[in-house]
Amino acid sequence: MENFEADTTLHPSQYLYPDDPYKTCRDESPIEKGVCTFYFPRYFLRIHPNAYDQLHTFCIELTDETSDACIKGMGSAAMKQWILNPTKAIDICSMVSPAQRSYCIEGLLSYMIVHYATTKPAKELCDSTLRPNWDSVCTRMLKQGADAYLENE
Repeated sequence: MENFEADTTLHPSQYLYPDDPYKTCRDESPIEKGVCTFYFPRYFLRIHPNAYDQLHTFCIELTDETSDACIKGMGSAAMKQWILNPTKAIDICSMVSPAQRSYCIEGLLSYMIVHYATTKPAKELCDSTLRPNWDSVCTRMLKQGADAYLENE
C-alpha cells in the first residue's frame, strides 16, 4: 500500500499511526485487508528497525486470516532489507513456525523476483539453499514469476 511505502518526512500520510501501526489495516474492508496486512511489516520495521521478533509476535497474534499475509509480508520485508545477502532473510524466516514458514519463504522469493524482474536469482537461491525442504514453494513461486515475466515463452 502506498501509505506504507511513502517517505513520511517528505510525503506525510494522514493514514499512518505510529502508536497503532496496524490501525490502517484494521479499518480496511475485508477485500483490502489482506493486501494491507502484506505491506504492513514494511511500515512496522520502519518505525521499529530490525524488530523482526516483535513483528513475528504481532503477525501470529492476528486472529483472522490475515496472519498468513503478515508472515508473507515479513518475508518480503526481510528480503528487501537483505537482498544482497539472502541467507539473512532466510534466517529471519526460520523464526516462523513450520506451519507458517512457507508463507515467509513465499514472501522473500516474491520480493526477489519482483526486485530483479526475473526468476533467475530466486531459482539460484532455491537450488543452492532452499531445496529440497522448500521445493513446492520454490516450484510455485518460480512458475508464478516466470508467468508474470513471460519467461516461459
